[in-house]
Amino acid sequence: MNAASKVVALDYRPVVLHSAGIGRYARGLVRGLSSLGEEELSGFRFVLFTLFFKRFRQELEGAFVPGSSRFELRARRIPGKMIRLAGKRGRYFLEPMLGRVDAFHYTDYLLPPFSGPELITTIHDAAFLHPESWLPERHRDWMVRWSDESARSSRLVLTVSNASRDDLIDRLSVDRDKIRVVPLAADETFFSCENPGRIEEVLRRVGVVSEYVLYVGTLEPRKNLSRLLRAFARLRQRGRREVLVLAGGRGWRNEEFDEVLSSLSLRPGVDVILPGYFPEEDLPALYQGAKLFVYPSLWEGFGLPVLEAFASGVPVITSSVSSLPEVAGDAAQLVHPEDEDALFDSMERLLEDGKERDRLSSAGKKRARTFSWKETARKTLSVYREALDL
Repeated sequence: MNAASKVVALDYRPVVLHSAGIGRYARGLVRGLSSLGEEELSGFRFVLFTLFFKRFRQELEGAFVPGSSRFELRARRIPGKMIRLAGKRGRYFLEPMLGRVDAFHYTDYLLPPFSGPELITTIHDAAFLHPESWLPERHRDWMVRWSDESARSSRLVLTVSNASRDDLIDRLSVDRDKIRVVPLAADETFFSCENPGRIEEVLRRVGVVSEYVLYVGTLEPRKNLSRLLRAFARLRQRGRREVLVLAGGRGWRNEEFDEVLSSLSLRPGVDVILPGYFPEEDLPALYQGAKLFVYPSLWEGFGLPVLEAFASGVPVITSSVSSLPEVAGDAAQLVHPEDEDALFDSMERLLEDGKERDRLSSAGKKRARTFSWKETARKTLSVYREALDL
């Protein structure tokens, strides 16, 4: 390999630390880069770096690393209590580990102080500035301060949709000329048909024994799950026998969700299944077993679960706001997230109309194929070239 190759340090921590959608983004980007031909990658080497705690050693050992000599994983274990210091004084932890690099790509919002290389950061969205986020004020102020510093320090800023780009400009005052929009994609595993026995095994493990409506994502106010619960309770009152599966870890401020669930005639573990964080290797089976996927979020920077549901062949209902119409195109039923009646009506119609579910299933698969991690990687590589004046 040419000794003059440019070295890009790519933040791989979200992959190792189970950072949900951002972890899938970082891994998908690396998979996409590794799938590009040698001619496209000519002149580049990539250092995938991560800090980790002792309890994440197994995840580190299982992390995807391309076999090509162009990719190298570098990891440093630190005590958990030092993670905040690592964020604020990143150069003291990372620079000795990385050595000389030409560009530093931070994949998770907040760029720690660094010197020397060209800085690139991915700010996925500005959801923390929306009232719907219900973030604690102290957390929101911290996110604003660090996101603003990251954007100002970076040569270029990546984001994942036009809606998110506009939000960064309007709400964070990020320089429009710095922003490059690079969409995400669904992994190929979601396009592959799971063995029926495999689907049954995954469902049995979480206690699902009947047809179900699915949501995948963090349980937090921005995801609008209280309205989904109320709409679903009305379906049950109408005699529908499907159960609702809400697959995802608990986020913050779930008091309203808990109160709504306890006030309805929905029995946790029977009518509503809450399996918590779902292993990524089991997600394709979970999606493909669903009768309907519902994602009624109040605001999204992208909405990767919608693409994953499309790729899995599941008919989708999602919101008509923020990035979701961009992602869904005409392959989903769109409803305003604050219109609970419209959400109920859309769910009821789709559950009763097999032909429309089949149409949306086919349209969703076609729509998902218009996004790919290879294209995400190709566009990101172009950003690296731009940042390095190549």
